[in-house]
Amino acid sequence: MPGFHYYSINVDGIFIKDPGSETFYGVSRQYSGIELPESGVDFYQPKNVPHGEVRERWHHSAITESWRRCYIYTPPGYDAVKTNPLPAAWRRRR
Repeated sequence: MPGFHYYSINVDGIFIKDPGSETFYGVSRQYSGIELPESGVDFYQPKNVPHGEVRERWHHSAITESWRRCYIYTPPGYDAVKTNPLPAAWRRRR
């Protein structure tokens, strides 16, 4: 059956998550998960199209008074268009 499915492995009567897969939180506990694609649907397949970039930045949070990591998606060609730049502190230093 296509779709996303949670699964676990039974080792000597104890159900554990698969150490060789991603871990997902579902039904109130951590499980392994697998996505079974639907026949004829290529939504998740890589395509030859322009791709953006995910950038990792650190910022100091005044609320938690600690450094926090965040991820920022920038679309393809973002650096070439300077009409809406990232805050100066988030831009990559070159």
